[in-house]
Amino acid sequence: MPRVLFAFSGGIDDVLSIDWLRRNKGFQVVALLADLGQGGQLESLAELALEAGAAGTHVVDLRRALLERFVFPCVMAGAHYESYLLATPLARYAICEEMVARAHELGI
Repeated sequence: MPRVLFAFSGGIDDVLSIDWLRRNKGFQVVALLADLGQGGQLESLAELALEAGAAGTHVVDLRRALLERFVFPCVMAGAHYESYLLATPLARYAICEEMVARAHELGI
C-alpha cells in the first residue's frame, strides 16, 4: 500500500481528506502536525487524525526553526505586506521543509 505524508491541522477538510485518500486512493496516510507556537491540543488533534483513518501521526516542534530560519531573517530584511509580518506564509515554509525531511526519513 503506498504511503503519503499529510500536513494535518485538524480542520474538517483535513479529516475528510484523510478518509478520502485512504478509501478512494488506497493510501496509507501518515499525518504530520506542526507545533508553531499556536497553542492548543496537538495530541488530541493527533488522535483525531487517527480516528479519521491515519495509519500514524508525527507531532513536531517547529517553533525554533520557524523563528531562526524564517521569521528572524525576514524581520532583519524588513519584509512585510502592508502592516503584516507574513507569519502564515513563513510557517508554511517551515512545515514544508520538515515534511520533506520526514518523508525521506520514513521512506515516503
